[in-house]
Parts: sequence; structure tokens; C-alpha cells
Amino acid sequence: MPFLLPLLGTFRVIAFLCWVALCVPIQVTVKFFKLRIQNILPTYFHKVLTQFILGMKIETRGEMSQTVPTLFLCNHMSYLDTISIASVIPTYFVAKAEVADWPLFGYLTKLQGTIFIDRRNKKGTAEQGAAIIKVMREQKNIVLFPEGTSTDGSEVKFFKSGLMQSVLDMSDVDVMIQPVSIACYGKNGIQNRYAWYGDMTLMPHLWTVFETSNLHVRITFHPAFKASRFNDRKELGEYARKQVENGPYGIFSEETIKALPPAAPLS
Repeated sequence: MPFLLPLLGTFRVIAFLCWVALCVPIQVTVKFFKLRIQNILPTYFHKVLTQFILGMKIETRGEMSQTVPTLFLCNHMSYLDTISIASVIPTYFVAKAEVADWPLFGYLTKLQGTIFIDRRNKKGTAEQGAAIIKVMREQKNIVLFPEGTSTDGSEVKFFKSGLMQSVLDMSDVDVMIQPVSIACYGKNGIQNRYAWYGDMTLMPHLWTVFETSNLHVRITFHPAFKASRFNDRKELGEYARKQVENGPYGIFSEETIKALPPAAPLS
């Protein structure tokens, strides 16, 4: 019933703030003492956030890489991609520098260990690549959204490969690469509330998400491969993009996505 949606949204906001208030001091403490559990706690935080607070259903298809470190390359439709992925993968993220300044959410991403990059600063690519190498040498996974921006999900845009050079430069560690497709589906158009892109304003969209139930997110893991398979970052990026394009990716109705074929095998 539509008139109950503001009540649902308010309840979820309160539940979210309470969950943050409970988890943040714990994560700050374990990071201070450099306990290994600091890499696991965010997964449980996001699992509760997505499934129990926001009422999302997260399902996975395919075999997720168990090799650490793995660089996951994903299509990108929304900030919701990060919490969906983080609920199933213990990982760090690479995000645009502006995210660090978001109220509350910027702090939470910093606490998780996100690597922030300024894509306008071409001269900083080497420094940003060095940050990725440092994290992966610490045996930690990284998720990268190579499109460089979120989209409406209608296509997988060109993969910017500049930061992929970092894994090709790690001659001492043969990093695993795994392309990942993200799709959201639901009934009666509810799935269209997932994507956040273009000039959409964050807070109104976020409030809509708090009022929304039954968003289903499918995360498809395509076959992983070693970075050493490629010598050229552009070839690596384009190969990964085509795998992600095998999907399903984007926004679907429940009826449509059920008819889609499974992810294509690695050729």
C-alpha cells in the first residue's frame, strides 16, 4: 500500500543508522589492532544491510574465484552495486574521488579500505596503480568498475584499462582476473529504481531505495583467468568487457531474466 511506504522508508533508515552505530566502532577497533577479521566484517555488514534492512535478494551464478588476490571487473549501474557485491565477496573497491566526500557513506567507504582515484588526473594513474598493487600484495581482492561511471544498464560501455596495467606489472604475483556481470530485476517496473546514473541526485534516489522492496540482484561470475594471459592492458580490458557483456547485465523484469541463457563459457 503506497501510503505505508514512507513508514517503511523511515523504519529502514532508523535500522540502517542503528546497524552503522553498532558496526563502526567494532570495525574501527579491529582495524586499529590490525586484526584479520577486519577483512571479513564488511561482508557481514553488507549482507545484513542488503537482505534484512533493504529487503534485497542477492543471488550468484557461476564460480567465484577462490584465489587471492583476484581483480574483479564489473559493469556499473549504481552505488548499490558496491553493497551487493560486498555482501558476497570479501574485497576492497576502487571508487571515484568524489565518493570520499559523501556524508556518512564516504566515511564508511574509507573504513572499508576503498582506493579513491581521480580520473581527471591522468598524471596520477601511476600512483593509483601503485595503491592497487600494494593492496593486492597484501593478499586482498579488489573490485574495479572499468566503465568509469554508472549507467542505465542498457549497454556495457568501453572498459578504461589504465588501472589494469598495475596487475600486469606485478611480475612476482600472477593475479587472477574475473569478469562479473551485475543485473537487477523485479516486477511491475520496481527494478528500474536500482540504477543511479547521469545527473540523478543521491539523496532522493536513496530515499526511493529505502521505500522499495523486492529488488533482486543477480551477480554472475564468469570464468576467471590469470592476468599473465595478456601482455596488453587494452586487450585485457576488451576481453573482460565482452565476457561481462555475456551477462546477464542491466535491468530486467523477472519474466525476461528467467529466459536468458547462462553465462557463456571461456573461449
